[in-house]
Amino acid sequence: MPERHVVDDLNRDVYHLVLEHIQRDPQNTAQFLHLLRIAKNLERCADLATNIAENTIYLVHGKVIRHQPE
Repeated sequence: MPERHVVDDLNRDVYHLVLEHIQRDPQNTAQFLHLLRIAKNLERCADLATNIAENTIYLVHGKVIRHQPE
């Protein structure tokens, strides 16, 4: 399931973009750090949604889909 990594990749992209902005405009570092926290929290929400979906599939179909090789 490669789509599981889309949000992780987006979070990583935001991290690198924010670093660039901090280097160019250090006076706004606090605001940029807020963006990093938001991106990390959105990634965590996606992880939790994935867990809910995996648990739902298990409850409905009895099929374990987590921890499978990609």
